[in-house]
Amino acid sequence: GESTQAIEGLDVYLCDKDWNRIEILSPEDGNEYQYQINTPGDYYLLAVDPNAGTSDACYAPATARVHVG
Repeated sequence: GESTQAIEGLDVYLCDKDWNRIEILSPEDGNEYQYQINTPGDYYLLAVDPNAGTSDACYAPATARVHVG
């Protein structure tokens, strides 16, 4: 079965539509993130696994698409 586990304090990459990294966002007050996007387009948020580069890393990190009109 599927299981999920909440993880707090992750850095998040903000990427453009071609997955080029624009900014690294660090959490504020636990799990809150803020960033102002002024250019319309599609962007991706990619959570950075704290175990990246180890055998404990997740195969598919959490992602979200953001459309700015």
